[in-house]
Order: sequence, then structure tokens, then C-alpha cells
Amino acid sequence: MDLQQEINQLTTYLHHRIAEKDEKTFAKIANQETKCLEYSKDDVESYVKCMKKSRKAIEYHEKMLRFKTDFIRGKAIECFSQKMENDESLEPCKQEAKAQVEKFINDFRNSI
Repeated sequence: MDLQQEINQLTTYLHHRIAEKDEKTFAKIANQETKCLEYSKDDVESYVKCMKKSRKAIEYHEKMLRFKTDFIRGKAIECFSQKMENDESLEPCKQEAKAQVEKFINDFRNSI
């Protein structure tokens, strides 16, 4: 496979893994919504403030995850280029990128 195909394949993998985290994110958002309802009782303003705060936190962590994923992709591309120049296996680059994205996804889940 050429360099561009390898990059495309890794990019597809990274996007797929990030998309999978959305299911758990939605579950946590629903849980947070329930907590906000319980917390606010009958006060709509308290509910709005609670939801706004929780959504802001989730949006922040999602943005950080995207930045980290972009960084992983960039480092993997550098690694691919070096390995291809030396006619070495790209597998260590792929494994490192996959391990890093899994770590960042777990960090994200624990943060929200």
C-alpha cells in the first residue's frame, strides 16, 4: 500500500473510533439531564443552568478529543513517512496511534 492509502486507512479507523464514543456520550448526557431535572425540582432556570454547564463541559472535552486525534494522525503520518523511507513495517506506527486514540477516548469518557 502507498503512503496515502495508509494515511486514509488510519484516518478512517480514527474517525470510526471517535464516532463510536458518541453512543456512550449520549447515554451520559441523558443521565446528566435526569440529574439536572432532579436537582432543579420545579425551577426551570436551575435546570437550564445545570444543563448549560454540563453541555459546556462535554463540548470542551469533545473539542480536546478532536485536537488530540488530529495530533495522533499527524504523528502517525510522520512515523509512516520515516518507516517507508527505511523500508520498515508501518505496524508500530499504526499500533501506537490506535493505542493513543483508545487512551484518549477512555480519558474522554471519564471526563464527562
